[in-house]
Amino acid sequence: MRRLLEPAVNIFLPPLCALTGERLPHRGMSLSETVIRELVEQGERPYCYHCGRTMLEASANLRHACNACNRRKAPPRMLLRLGEFGGSLSQIILRIKFGGRFELAAAVAPVWHQAITHNLDLLGRPPVDALIPVPLHWRRRVQRGFNQAEELALALARLGHWPVIHALTRRRSTSEQARALGALQRRMNMRQAFTTRPRINLRGQHVWLIDDVRTSGATLAGAARALQQLPLRQRPASVNAIVLCVTQPRAD
Repeated sequence: MRRLLEPAVNIFLPPLCALTGERLPHRGMSLSETVIRELVEQGERPYCYHCGRTMLEASANLRHACNACNRRKAPPRMLLRLGEFGGSLSQIILRIKFGGRFELAAAVAPVWHQAITHNLDLLGRPPVDALIPVPLHWRRRVQRGFNQAEELALALARLGHWPVIHALTRRRSTSEQARALGALQRRMNMRQAFTTRPRINLRGQHVWLIDDVRTSGATLAGAARALQQLPLRQRPASVNAIVLCVTQPRAD
């Protein structure tokens, strides 16, 4: 009966793109081909594997680092992303984060996964042994009802067949993080913000933090620091990060 009714339902209630309102060819889709093409193009642009900043292909170097990261000798920790904050990516993030549109996490995941695996293959870098979503403080989690980083991690993990480990807790609220005045304040704001869960053991694993947006890098650095402070017999072999997008750098 459902199959018989579906053509009529599609005529009177056609599936529409969550962002553009374009009519979609069939149900089960959330994003139009126009949006998908935009996301694929973002994922194909060369970028710095330390801060995520887009680079000209001609400026790429053996460290795959932008001039700013080269100057400050950025640590070897790797950051992989789909694109920069803006356009369709920003709409997707805002609708997941503030609208609870979890289907958009699943919709963007295939393009995101393709971009991540392409860059991992290109670099021959550490495997993905586990994904660790960056946690919210419990008050923010209760207020929002979910953690967008966790929803994104689960969507990505389903495609990569990667385990998701909730290894961290946020012991201090940092709700003003995005509005902090500068890089120094943001780093100070995240100091000791995270701790590892009891009895967590990541020994020898190459783990990847998952978050929606990288702004200054302070949140990811704080989370990575907590994992790297585990006792040696529980410490991961490496801690890297995967985000959906990065913001443009700001003057500090």
